[in-house]
Amino acid sequence: MEQRALILIEGHPRDTGLRYVQAAQRLGLRPITLSAHPTQYDYLAAEKLEAIQVDSGNLDAL
Repeated sequence: MEQRALILIEGHPRDTGLRYVQAAQRLGLRPITLSAHPTQYDYLAAEKLEAIQVDSGNLDAL
């Protein structure tokens, strides 16, 4: 079965990024965060969320 995802580019060090993730989960989506420095977002590790390290300033890399 296919799983739908919500791709987030970078996050927000406060609670805004987490709110997007939680909303995606409530909608049955798999949230994936693309970030140059995913470790700066504490909620990603705390919630065991998927994050991919990528140069988010490079459109070709994204």
